[in-house]
Amino acid sequence: MNRKRLLVASAMVAALPACTQGPDYKPQSAGELAVPETYVGQIAGSEATDISSWWTQFDDPVLISLVEQATAGNLDIAQAMARVEQAQASLKQSRGAVLPQIDASGSSGRNINNQAPDNSSFSQSVNARWTLDLFGGQKRSVEAAQASYQAAGFSLGNAQALVAAEVARNYVDLRSLQDRLLIARASLETQDQNVRIAGWRAEAGLVSAIDVEQAKTQRAQTAASLPLLMQAETQARYRLAVITGQAPGALDDLLKEVASVPSVPPQIGLGIPTDILRQRPDVRAAERDLAAQTARIGVSKAQLYPSLSLTGSLNTTAASPGTLGDLITGGLFANIAQVIFDGGQLKAAVLGRAPPARAASTPPPTSRCGAPWAHPTPRPPNATGP
Repeated sequence: MNRKRLLVASAMVAALPACTQGPDYKPQSAGELAVPETYVGQIAGSEATDISSWWTQFDDPVLISLVEQATAGNLDIAQAMARVEQAQASLKQSRGAVLPQIDASGSSGRNINNQAPDNSSFSQSVNARWTLDLFGGQKRSVEAAQASYQAAGFSLGNAQALVAAEVARNYVDLRSLQDRLLIARASLETQDQNVRIAGWRAEAGLVSAIDVEQAKTQRAQTAASLPLLMQAETQARYRLAVITGQAPGALDDLLKEVASVPSVPPQIGLGIPTDILRQRPDVRAAERDLAAQTARIGVSKAQLYPSLSLTGSLNTTAASPGTLGDLITGGLFANIAQVIFDGGQLKAAVLGRAPPARAASTPPPTSRCGAPWAHPTPRPPNATGP
């Protein structure tokens, strides 16, 4: 009889994974997303370059240092990091809910009676509770928490990429302005010579006074552009200081030394379009968010079905601490619960999980990319599916 019960219990446990409710998240393939196989002009056999730290590809130590300073003190990145920590804690909580919960307690007391001897009592108890994941609600909860944790990590990477892009843009602007200043100053020296030469030629009667005035006008235009370029160069330095979390002017010693505009690597492997898209942290965060929303559909659907929990306890009571354990009592109980009527709340909760999943798979309205492969997030499954 015990063997039969063991076999029945084993069969029930083996059948539990098959009872998982809700749709399974499956990313769409490149073909389903209409992603092109190759780019126009792509080098055959080229593999995608790792662009997670794309600013290092410029091989500019100053730029790399500025990006590191900016990412270390940026408030948006700090907030994204806090969201990662919050998601990590939620994941640990979801995983812990799958395991049995065990607690212990102890007590002691003394009864005083003026007509009888005093007596003491001591007791200890251990209680355990385990909610079986019959319909996969806890499994889906862990899936959702894990996907949310991954999405938070990719959102952190996206925040870092945005800060790095802002630093790089202003740094390139600064170096471009410094180059323009060098060219303008060199042109001014040349035009000073042209004015002198035009004056000598006019005195010799070789050219008219109009030629002299034209040379002076060109020289005046170049001279007038210098203050504007100098002001723009100063503003670029100040912007970089603010972006890196410092006071305007704090980077003057580092950036006043003129350097060339960072050069682009001679060749960057593009790989196939899907490889490039997979490296974008915003795309990967959106994909993980969709996976989380899909798993939450299963969490809500599992609540429509009965829940089974097992509880057990061990207790011992004695008149002195030394005799604790001489007599131990215990119990094991099974509890099954099913919602009979809730006014449609649980069904509404299931239906309410579909819109967030659709929203997670919908491109933002600010996007200007009309191509279907510009948004490689799969469509959400139907909330009423199996």
